[in-house]
Amino acid sequence: MRKLLIHIGRHKTGTTAIQHFLQDNRPRLRDFGFFVPQAGRVKNAHHGLSRPFQPRNVQQLQGIDDYRQLEAVRALTLESDDEPPEAIGLISSEGFQNCRPGLVQMAYRDFQAQIVVYLRNQLEYLASSYAQRVHATDYTGSIQVFFKDVYLKGNHYASFLETWEEHFPKQLLVRRYQPSNIVEDYAENVLQIPVDAFSMRQSLSNPSLNSVVTQFKCELNRRKPKDAPTQLEIYPILPGLNALFPGPKFVLPPETVSDLVDNCRESDNEVATRYFGDKQLFDYSDFPTHPESPIRDIQFEAMYSAMLQLLRETNATYA
Repeated sequence: MRKLLIHIGRHKTGTTAIQHFLQDNRPRLRDFGFFVPQAGRVKNAHHGLSRPFQPRNVQQLQGIDDYRQLEAVRALTLESDDEPPEAIGLISSEGFQNCRPGLVQMAYRDFQAQIVVYLRNQLEYLASSYAQRVHATDYTGSIQVFFKDVYLKGNHYASFLETWEEHFPKQLLVRRYQPSNIVEDYAENVLQIPVDAFSMRQSLSNPSLNSVVTQFKCELNRRKPKDAPTQLEIYPILPGLNALFPGPKFVLPPETVSDLVDNCRESDNEVATRYFGDKQLFDYSDFPTHPESPIRDIQFEAMYSAMLQLLRETNATYA
């Protein structure tokens, strides 16, 4: 049975960098006994292999007796059949994070599948998730509201891993996410190959907003000016406001830090013991905090005007 490493994220743990690494180095990885399938590929990730099993799509699986017959899964199987028997398949899609593991197991049961998952410091994860939600959508809630109403629903690591372990027993490889060396960690500790044998991109982090621009975007979502551009138009230009309105990266207010640490301590400690043989998963003792700072009217108007100017300049460039 062919071995298949399924990298499932999690979100906000350098998945883009790992996916670029895999696609940039497909020929070189063959020299080390790996192959990166084309099946299910969407840009640099294998989102086509996770998409059928995501919550919004599972209704479409009704009436299908054998998930191995799904187009993307069949394509992966056929492509794998052309590879040497000992070659190990490498796929990556953070879309797997929200899939039901039982469906994934049934679809890929012709493979000896191992699940690779990275866990991020909860405080960094919450701050990054909130900033991204505000950036990419019309979300208007405060960080504390987001924490209680959204974040807590899916970020108890122990229960998340337990569900995957149930369907892939003893086949979970759990790693701590370190932003500075995610690709090195994946190569050397997951694939167990020397990273210096491969080409590496300099920086692949997705553009993010500083704390000032994040608060501006949240206020923009609340006010919804009649002449406001669409979310699709706004999204790519907002990082350009960072230079015009500098500020530190978005961090959590003290009360949210306290609530999150208290809420996740037991779960995190369980994961630390089970998967790392440690007493704690992450050190939260010296984490920076900052109270939420509402945008004043005069500052909002200045930032709104600057955003519209950036949009005009961008449109003129591509006209």
